[in-house]
Parts: sequence; C-alpha cells; structure tokens
Amino acid sequence: MAALFIILLILAFSPAAVWALRGGGLPWLWVLCTLALWSVLLLAIGLSTRYSVPNAPRVALYLLAFCGPSILLATSLLSLRSTVRSGLLSQLAVAFAGSIVGLGLGFIVVVYGLRVW
Repeated sequence: MAALFIILLILAFSPAAVWALRGGGLPWLWVLCTLALWSVLLLAIGLSTRYSVPNAPRVALYLLAFCGPSILLATSLLSLRSTVRSGLLSQLAVAFAGSIVGLGLGFIVVVYGLRVW
C-alpha cells in the first residue's frame, strides 16, 4: 500500500509541476519541489512510527534516495525546458519522462548504492 502511494505521489507530481511552472514560473516550481521532498520525508517518518522501525533516519534516507531523484529530475528538466517556449503537452511529456527516469535512477541508487537488496 505504501509503494502504491509513493508511485501515485511521483506520477501526480508531474502535472502539478507543469501547473506550477505555467502559473507561477520557476520560483513556484522549485517551491513545489521543496514541498514534495518534505512530504516524502514526513511520509518516511510517519511510516517509521506506524511500523515501529528501529532506525527511522535510515528509512528516511532510503525513501528520499528512492523518490528524490524523480522529483529533482522532473523539476530540473522542466526548468531547462522553460527557457524554450513550448506547449503544454511537451512540458507534460518532459515532466513524466523525468519522473520515470528519476524513479529508475532512485531504484539503482537504493539497491546498488545503499545496498538495500
């Protein structure tokens, strides 16, 4: 259930990021990125207390390492894309592509870099 929530959070971030970029520009996009990273951190703390994990900072590190690249890569790609005048569909495509590539990168970081598996 937690994995489904995380995937939905990451996939919902892309349209929200495009909306923030089109509505408020780059400052609002980066504010949304910061809020999304804080929400992942709060989710990790909440899951740690719910399931009585003995090492809560480690759970927070794993969850941020898994979800963080997806959020940061989508935000970075949208920031780069904002310099070029583009349409809504191209911005959504860039945001979704950044989220999916970032999710794969986060998986590699967690499994191979932090040796979770």
